[in-house]
Amino acid sequence: MYKEIRNKKMQVYDAKVRVILEELIEYGYGYKSLANALNEKGVLSIKGKRWTPDSVRHTLSRLGLRTLGGVLNDL
Repeated sequence: MYKEIRNKKMQVYDAKVRVILEELIEYGYGYKSLANALNEKGVLSIKGKRWTPDSVRHTLSRLGLRTLGGVLNDL
């Protein structure tokens, strides 16, 4: 039961943060710039903490996203 609730929470969170990340990635933001932008927008990480370049990298990987020269790519 707990695992199902946690997974649902993560799905909702991922849908919200994916939209923000995709938009910023299209502007060519790297990990550090993405972390700064998310922090400025008041968006907390899935763990409820401020973003770091490593947390951005991990989240992008989990979402199947990456940046290549500012272009959004699905893995």
